[in-house]
Amino acid sequence: MPTIILAGATGHLGGLIAEELRKRCPHVRALVRVGTEAGKRSALLALGAEVVEVDFQNAPALTQALLGWGVW
Repeated sequence: MPTIILAGATGHLGGLIAEELRKRCPHVRALVRVGTEAGKRSALLALGAEVVEVDFQNAPALTQALLGWGVW
């Protein structure tokens, strides 16, 4: 099964989407901004999502974070 990439997972709607995705897919990678609050990262980890901090302005770092992604 592919890895699903989700940006914005620390927001209200993004958190709900992350929760629903984890019910349907075992591999969810949540991209969060560098410096995101620990509590928000912990909530995603508790869902079983992989959390990756990324600087969205850094193209090579973003490319690395997107390796193995799938489209759903």
